[in-house]
Amino acid sequence: MGDPKKLRRKWKRPRKTFNTARIAADKELKRDHGFRRKKEIWRLDYAFKHLMRRARKILATKDKEAEEILMNKLIKMGLIEKKVHIDEILSMSFEDLCERRLQTILFKKGLATTLKEARQFIAHKKVRVGDKMVNQPNYLVLKDEEDKIKLKEKKVKVVEKPVEEKASEGKNTDTGSEKGAEINEAPATEKPVEESKEAKTEEVKEEPKETETKEDKPDVKEDKPVEEVKDTKPEESVEEKK
Repeated sequence: MGDPKKLRRKWKRPRKTFNTARIAADKELKRDHGFRRKKEIWRLDYAFKHLMRRARKILATKDKEAEEILMNKLIKMGLIEKKVHIDEILSMSFEDLCERRLQTILFKKGLATTLKEARQFIAHKKVRVGDKMVNQPNYLVLKDEEDKIKLKEKKVKVVEKPVEEKASEGKNTDTGSEKGAEINEAPATEKPVEESKEAKTEEVKEEPKETETKEDKPDVKEDKPVEEVKDTKPEESVEEKK
């Protein structure tokens, strides 16, 4: 495996942190380009100074291969349109590099109304550059990637309806004759229910009357026939005589 490569810092603090001129310049950059913290400015300034060092070295050594590599890189980044002299590269300013930031390009293309909103879109992972998602406002956009910047589309969740609701919707989409039949059948089922309820209430009211008539009637004793009474009396008299 070997030892891992030592990671080096890609930015440096300024030598004089409380320089009034530098602090005023940083405030203007934060206002014009939407920087949030000074660390972002220092990191981008480190990359800009690295390009300037390469240009000065090429100017001193007059190395054609290194000059061509640097020119192709600057054209690819969109800082220059065609190959120019090294002196023109050295005349570039730090603001030219700030214009290639993703946050400023997103604002200039009209995808965000303000620089703050553009930064919010990037931080919330809603910006795509081509097929990749970028969440760094300090990302330097290449010239070929300008037309590939787009916002992430919202995904709409489709909720499937239950089978019963689908069946009811299918019935409603039938012809008008079926709808009329359903409408006519609905009240027909309601009428017998009401009639049955009224009949039950009448029966309940009539039942107490029958019970009252039975209770009010006096008990009638059944009398024996007269012939039987006559027959019994003489027999009793004969026995008594004996």
